[in-house]
Amino acid sequence: MENWSSSKKELGSKGEEVVRQWLINHGYMVLPASLINIGSAPMLLGKLKKIILPDTLTWKEGNAGWVEIKTKSAATFHRCPPRRWEHGIPERHWINYCVIQTETHTPVSLAILQIDQNSLFLGRLDSLKRNIRRFPMMGEVHVFFNLLDTNYVSDFDEWYHLDDKLPDPIQPLAIRTLEQSKMPFEKQTTLL
Repeated sequence: MENWSSSKKELGSKGEEVVRQWLINHGYMVLPASLINIGSAPMLLGKLKKIILPDTLTWKEGNAGWVEIKTKSAATFHRCPPRRWEHGIPERHWINYCVIQTETHTPVSLAILQIDQNSLFLGRLDSLKRNIRRFPMMGEVHVFFNLLDTNYVSDFDEWYHLDDKLPDPIQPLAIRTLEQSKMPFEKQTTLL
């Protein structure tokens, strides 16, 4: 196994590599937009706006799609209604991905690589937006997506167990996250 760093940026880059390789192994052609080096994040540039691009542009059977890849150590359980396991991202990123989908007329998907269960969750923005939960966190609003609710329903379109050994997770800093139990892995197979 490679030596995975504990820094979030390096962990994210390694996660992107794992997901891109998974996409290639499943018949996709990929253009890793996040590796375009222009001194800052690659952007779609217009006359009056700049929009951060998702990590990867893909093609399969003539169909293009954007994929934003996030690497997460584990899902978190939201105890108040809606009671569910979820993943979240900053709302400003979510808004950028929605604008990219609108401007390019190309679907955008969110890929979550969940390290603790060697799992990859894929969801199109149109599926994920159904049950978004917004919450201020660390000085900015985040949006959270239903990974698995108490009825074993998910807003992610697809779920895969990966055979690859994934990196060691970064330990959470929030006490609430440290005290949580693990997500019920055996029930996730209903997502397939």
